[in-house]
Amino acid sequence: MSHNASNCLKFCIADWPPYTIFKTWSPPYKVAGSTVDVVNIIAEKLGICYTVVRASDNDWGTALPNGSWSGTLGMLNRGEADMSAVVYSVTDKRKQAVDFSEPVHVDELTIGYLRPVLESDMAGFVKPYTLSMWGVLLAAILIACAVLSCLQNAYDAIRPSDEREGAATASHLENLKSSTLWVFSILLAQSNSWEVKARFLAGVWLLMVFVVATVYRSNLMAMLISPKVKLPFDSLEELSLTDITVWAPTGSLFHDAMNAGAGAAASVPGEARGHEQDMEEEENDTGEMTRT
Repeated sequence: MSHNASNCLKFCIADWPPYTIFKTWSPPYKVAGSTVDVVNIIAEKLGICYTVVRASDNDWGTALPNGSWSGTLGMLNRGEADMSAVVYSVTDKRKQAVDFSEPVHVDELTIGYLRPVLESDMAGFVKPYTLSMWGVLLAAILIACAVLSCLQNAYDAIRPSDEREGAATASHLENLKSSTLWVFSILLAQSNSWEVKARFLAGVWLLMVFVVATVYRSNLMAMLISPKVKLPFDSLEELSLTDITVWAPTGSLFHDAMNAGAGAAASVPGEARGHEQDMEEEENDTGEMTRT
């Protein structure tokens, strides 16, 4: 089949192993791959010849702001090629530029990302409660220490003189120290021999600490039994909003989807495809791949 005949059809092809593989990178192009085999069978059955042309930007095609297209879709749209031997992901936007054949290949591609692992968390012991809850607890501790110390000072001031003569009266600073130690001892479930005179306040503090400690231990145990792994993204839209470095072949459906998710303010840079590139990773949805 002559590739130099002027009446041969022009097939535009982009390098995309294993479907299309360029053996030479200058005209006349030598191309292999599964879709090239399909083209050869069609050409043989119809008794036609074809030549291979290649888009200068070597991509499938992206809609440009002026309404034109780049890549192989642009060549088809401008009449620079008659047909394409490239597998395309069919979209409504691309259907407005070219006519697609019946699907000849259906594939399912997925996104690959490093699996998150559990890492040691030095701040895990404070996570059973929110910051606001810790703030309330700190305020309750300070209030309990101050009120308990004041009540102890008041008791020392009003107790009978015979009791004061039999035992040394503690100073205000000593009462504050003893009250603080008692409050923290109860909070940390430690024994303390200090005799509390304000028994009603002591009972309220004991009840509150019991509730707080029980809930804290329960939440902490739940976190240890069923640790949560935070995924950085759960969709293409969320991936486009992260700071994760993403490689996307220019003109691919994945590249267009990422840019649509990121918006104009944070477009995903594309990269021209070479003959040693890896398989593109697209959205985890079955898509129709066809040729024009």
